[in-house]
Amino acid sequence: MKTFLVCVVLALLSSCAHSPRDDERPGINPAEAAALTENYYWHTGNPKAVDDDAGLEALMRRSTNPKLDGEGAEMQTSTMALALAEVGDDRFSAVLSRQTPEVQKEVTDSISNMWRHYKLDYPKTRAIHAKFDPRHESDNLPGS
Repeated sequence: MKTFLVCVVLALLSSCAHSPRDDERPGINPAEAAALTENYYWHTGNPKAVDDDAGLEALMRRSTNPKLDGEGAEMQTSTMALALAEVGDDRFSAVLSRQTPEVQKEVTDSISNMWRHYKLDYPKTRAIHAKFDPRHESDNLPGS
C-alpha cells in the first residue's frame, strides 16, 4: 500500500512539475507536498495549520507541553511541519526567533527531517536549529 501511495505522489508531482507551487495551497511546493504526504500525514484536503502569527506562536509554544507523547506528539510535529511549508522560512523563522530557547529547540528538533531527510531548504530555521545542535548544521543541505 505504501508503495502505491508513493507511486501516486510521484505521478502527481511529475504532472505538476511545471508549477512551482501547489494551486490549492499556494505556500506549499511539490517537494514540500511530497515530504508532508510521506511523513507527516498531510493531504491537500487538510485545513491550514495556522491563520496568523498569533496562531503560529501558540502552535510553537505547544511543542514544549510535557504531556505531548505518542499520537499527540506526532500530530504536533505534523502540524508544525505543515506550518513551516505554508508560511515559508522567512515568516516561520521570524516568529520562532521571538520564542524562548526551549521552544526554539523543541520546534526545530521536531521538524529537522524537513531539511535532513527531504533536503528542503529552510536556511533561517535551520540556523536557529544549529544553535542547539551545531554538529548537524550542514546535514543533507541542498548542494552538500
